Amino acid sequence: MVSSSLRRRSGPVGFIALAIAALCCFSPASFAALLVDFKSLPISPSDPEVRWTPSGLVAAPFANGSQSNGDGLLPISAQTVGGLIIETPLTIIRPDLGGSINPLNGGSTTFSDVSLILSNFNSSGNASETAGLLNQPMGPGFFKLQSTSQSVGGPVDLLVGTIGSGNISGIKNSDSGSVLSGDVTYTGGLILDALNQSLGKAPGTPATGGSLSFSLLDIDNKLTINGTTGRLSDFSANATGQFGTPVVPEPASLSLLALGAIGLVLRRRNQH
Repeated sequence: MVSSSLRRRSGPVGFIALAIAALCCFSPASFAALLVDFKSLPISPSDPEVRWTPSGLVAAPFANGSQSNGDGLLPISAQTVGGLIIETPLTIIRPDLGGSINPLNGGSTTFSDVSLILSNFNSSGNASETAGLLNQPMGPGFFKLQSTSQSVGGPVDLLVGTIGSGNISGIKNSDSGSVLSGDVTYTGGLILDALNQSLGKAPGTPATGGSLSFSLLDIDNKLTINGTTGRLSDFSANATGQFGTPVVPEPASLSLLALGAIGLVLRRRNQH
């Protein structure tokens, strides 16, 4: 109906409107981008980053690998087990929090000796098994990445958010798995502030539609379903992971794309 109506208009106006409409209909509304990745440093197989317990999936302070031990302002070579190293593509100038800028990596920022805190991220139903693949639904819950406890005044929130739902998945009787969620909302922290600034949004604007992906390795109690509780059996694991966010194109970028589409339409009409 829209295209037939536009074809009946005289001059290029209808074709211009059609080009803009087509752009709006077929341009992707957003694309996923890495917001944070994390890993343990130094690596220690005996110091897990996460635990699956009757309280749900937890990290610091219940898992030493993801708990800051107060050495984040020391050179990385002098740091000891406890705390994560994280990197964000955003530039955040906070050396007082253990942040360092990576000029050879687009100005990304690395923070060391970071704590990962997970809370209320418990099971939302029984685990299931399909063709040997186990799946444990979870949520809702909360997470927080905090700077080194060595910083003046104590740790500072780097990234805070909610997890609406998620899953632990893995092969039955294996010692590896994953934690996945596509239902993350970022609500606070220096990294969200930097993201909002880069997108021209007001400070404190929540970022919805985020995702997380944790790889679980060296699971100490191989993945099984507890026959009594119906949930995955308790375990500890080493973890590395990523948090992602959708990035919406700037309005100016969309305008440039629209002008390009209009130019192509007019050029084609002139050739005829």
